[in-house]
Amino acid sequence: MTSAPACPHCSQADATRLVRDAVADPALAPRLAVPASPRHHGRDLGCSALLISSLAGLGAGTFVGILAMLTGLDVANRQAGVADAGIFSAILVFMVVFVGVYSAFVWRQARADRLLRRQVIGWHQVRDRWEQLVYCSRCDGVFLPGQARLVPADQMHSWLRQEAQRPVNTPAQAAR
Repeated sequence: MTSAPACPHCSQADATRLVRDAVADPALAPRLAVPASPRHHGRDLGCSALLISSLAGLGAGTFVGILAMLTGLDVANRQAGVADAGIFSAILVFMVVFVGVYSAFVWRQARADRLLRRQVIGWHQVRDRWEQLVYCSRCDGVFLPGQARLVPADQMHSWLRQEAQRPVNTPAQAAR
């Protein structure tokens, strides 16, 4: 257990300890626990996206192919290559629909990944601040060493999110 600095509110050090040590106390653990790491909330479709895109393309391609065939039923049109045009149209529509639908799934996944990445970076900043926090049992609050502000323990998580925006003073940075 590391010795903790004096509380900025009561100016005593006998009732202070690092928050990471204080969470061992079951009564304090729920209020002082490290903030939960972010989780991916979107659906990861993976192979399902490929299957859905293929089915959408197949459906659209089949519809266009049948439509092209039905419009060119007479023998003169068939000899002129309308049947080939129907097959070509069906393949072209399949490819366009497949690429379009699959691209939408890829874009959606990339957007969810970017959001998660930002949340993880923010969580690491909050976690770094949490590692530095000191708890005063006399005042039932937390503070960062070297700061004059004591935050009630119940407000620790929201205060940590605000503090995470500021640069962290790690022991390595203080030594410079």
